[in-house]
Amino acid sequence: MPEQWFEEERAEQRQACGVPEDLIFKTKPEIGLKLLENALKRDTLPFSWVAADALYGDSPAFRDGVAATGKWYFTAIKENTLIWCTPPKVHVPQWSGHGRHPTRLRLSDPRKHPLQVKQLVQKIQKQDWVRAVIKEGSKGPIVCDFAFLRLTESRGGLPAHELSLIIRRNLDDPVEIKYFFSNAPANTPLHEFVRICGMRWPIETIFEEAKGEVGMDQYEMRSWLGWHQHMLLVALAHHFLVRLRIHFQEQAPALTIYQVRFLLCCVLPSFVPVSI
Repeated sequence: MPEQWFEEERAEQRQACGVPEDLIFKTKPEIGLKLLENALKRDTLPFSWVAADALYGDSPAFRDGVAATGKWYFTAIKENTLIWCTPPKVHVPQWSGHGRHPTRLRLSDPRKHPLQVKQLVQKIQKQDWVRAVIKEGSKGPIVCDFAFLRLTESRGGLPAHELSLIIRRNLDDPVEIKYFFSNAPANTPLHEFVRICGMRWPIETIFEEAKGEVGMDQYEMRSWLGWHQHMLLVALAHHFLVRLRIHFQEQAPALTIYQVRFLLCCVLPSFVPVSI
């Protein structure tokens, strides 16, 4: 819910819509981390990776929260994210004899400034780019150039965690470059980063299918409960179609969700209410 909905003057609107009284505003990264923690508590979905776009990747609290669960994240980041190729030395300044004793770390050499990740692209040698297939697309394999670096993240002008930076460059348009952070171990195979790089596409496909085939975006309710019920039914309906597609995969490998729904509409009888 938008933050303005939690303002005092919106109290009547929240009550009219059935919004829980104890609900407080949370950002998307905060909600995402809570959903992840809930999934771990249920212990019904085995996984090692958490992939997310830059909205989550630009939230250090989200990435730290994922790392605290023992999972590896692979998150997109903005091109102006600050890093150090070599972590600078830091120190706590000596007490001058006046005022409070210093406790905060400072750069030993204040002239050392972090770089933006986009500044690294020009420094990568031609032989250091790795060409790899991300996934099979509808028009053939999707191929990109990758560069993999170990570096140190900058937070508040100080060195933080050592991470992997993955840079993905589009072959058709080399200007289109994406950047990703990952806390996976330094010895993680490069092909594993490439595989995870393509794992967010299925999520986009789910949203597209759910909106186009089972009415995810076709709701006209005004209540908190009604919206959640609609989304639950949409999720169940989409899950049912996916299960059917998997069931018939051997007989029809190219079967799509749209075709499954169309076949159901043709095969299932139409029930017309009759007044007696």
